[in-house]
Amino acid sequence: MIYLKYVILAFCQLICMALCYLTNPFIVLFSDDEGELPAFLKLWQTWDSALDNRQYVLYDCQKWLSYDFDDYYDTAVMTIGHGRSKKIVLAKKPFPKRLWLKHYLNRVFWLYRNCGYGFAFYLFGVDTDPKTIRRKSEHYSTCSNAFRYKNDDPINKYLKWCIYLGWKYDFSSPCRAMIATRFTIHRR
Repeated sequence: MIYLKYVILAFCQLICMALCYLTNPFIVLFSDDEGELPAFLKLWQTWDSALDNRQYVLYDCQKWLSYDFDDYYDTAVMTIGHGRSKKIVLAKKPFPKRLWLKHYLNRVFWLYRNCGYGFAFYLFGVDTDPKTIRRKSEHYSTCSNAFRYKNDDPINKYLKWCIYLGWKYDFSSPCRAMIATRFTIHRR
């Protein structure tokens, strides 16, 4: 039954992701100075981070999009319930108009990178209890209302799997687990 639930919810999540891919460039325009969307758009936002993510801006985005994040923001962690926390940013000073395009594109690309995470967490996620988790193999485990298959093994000396199917639950504490459907191959 849990696998049928996953197939149905994963299909619904893919529809939500398609909606997000189409609307992300417009949704970002509603964000505030600290990278938060209004409550009625929270399903578009990553549940665990503001739209201005320090790691992404300084290290993960294209170099031409990077800017001195620490000059404009402080970071903090806020408990959001469900056994989870969220990285937030606190504006130190107004963001300059000359960097508006970089700022806008970073926010849009952040949403594309984590497309539909709010839907995956709030609508299709489940509350899990680590006491019910049973490891079945190195990559596969189940709990009372979810399962998880995660595999990042090498395929050869150049490539590795990047597979995550099921729900992203925590093995050590009760939490809300977002649905995950990732099946890709990455360079090692």
